[in-house]
Amino acid sequence: MRWYIITLIFSALMSYAEIQAQNPYRRDNDGHFIVGIGDDMPSFSYITLEGDTLDSDFLRGQVCIIQFVASWCPYGKGQMKAIEDLIWRKFSKKSDKLSILGFTEDFPQDTAQFRVLIKEKGISYPFCFDTDERVFKLFATPKASVTRLIIINEEGKIVSMEDEFYRKTLKRTRKTIKQLLKKR
Repeated sequence: MRWYIITLIFSALMSYAEIQAQNPYRRDNDGHFIVGIGDDMPSFSYITLEGDTLDSDFLRGQVCIIQFVASWCPYGKGQMKAIEDLIWRKFSKKSDKLSILGFTEDFPQDTAQFRVLIKEKGISYPFCFDTDERVFKLFATPKASVTRLIIINEEGKIVSMEDEFYRKTLKRTRKTIKQLLKKR
């Protein structure tokens, strides 16, 4: 009987491992990122709210935070304000090698609402619309939660990924940015 149970458990584990091996997504604890620490930043192009067209090569040589939010997400709103006040305003004064690029997944009909939100929150770092989630899907699975924060080093490698917003994640983000800018 004992061998039967061990065989069942082993078979189940092997089946699980086989399914995971076939899965095209690399997974973190919550199963939503498709990139990993140490990966190159995916290439993409984007249009800022001001109408400028740029591509990810523009970010090379910079320490970069890529942020995904939506105006309807309370976590994203809080994260935007914290990033503005505690990272962007603080570190951008000390270094010209810090970039923050926000992407909103707001629907096209909500563009005016999002512009009002960033004005009310005093957000000064650049934002882009990603309503079709074209850029988001380079970093996370389509059904992943919206609020995401990815830090890229000067070499274009992913060094940090967050899918939640709490004080502890903000502390980690600040510490990582400080260390990356100090290396210069």
